[in-house]
Parts: sequence; structure tokens; C-alpha cells
Amino acid sequence: FDLQTKPFPNWSVPLRIRLMNVNTPEVRTPKCSREKELAKEATDFVKETMGKPGAVIELSALGGYDEFNRYLATVTVNGQDLGEMLVDKGLARVWTKKYEGQTKMYWCQNQPGS
Repeated sequence: FDLQTKPFPNWSVPLRIRLMNVNTPEVRTPKCSREKELAKEATDFVKETMGKPGAVIELSALGGYDEFNRYLATVTVNGQDLGEMLVDKGLARVWTKKYEGQTKMYWCQNQPGS
């Protein structure tokens, strides 16, 4: 996701962030309609959670950049891990560097009733 930081009045710095601890459905290249729907839900949840008045957002466990030039970070909102909140809502899965048997079709294969 993209984040505008404001380190000083009248000055903002754009940051592209990749949550370090989760994998979410693809927004730009969904592989099925379910993945597209879940991606929208995840995006809406992140915007709503981070956009609440008075939300305290912290970046930690900074891990450099990924291949898409996004900053790798763990994000907490009011002391709660944003990635864990997404996993709890079924809008993300725990991320590791290897898929460990999970395919990129994960969101399409794990449909309710299948």
C-alpha cells in the first residue's frame, strides 16, 4: 500500500509499503473473481483501519526493499499488528519467503464449499 508520511509541517514523503508478515490477495492481477473481491475487502479494511481519526501507525522490523521497490515493514495500528488483523479476518495469510506448498492460486482454490 502507499502511505504519505508527514515528518514536518507542509512536507510529505510518499512510501510504498509491503507488509512483511502477510500475503494478501492481488489487487492488480487477481486470478479469479474471489481473489478480486477479497483484495478489495483487504484494501478497504486497511484504509478504514489506518484512516481512523487519531490512529497511531508505527512501522517496525524494517527489512529493506523488495523487488518492486516497496519498503518491507511490520505495521501496527494502535498497538495491533495490521498483518495479524488481516489474517484474523481471512483477508491475508502468513507470509514466508517460500510458498511452502501454497500456490499463487491460493485465493481461488480455497473457496467456501470447495
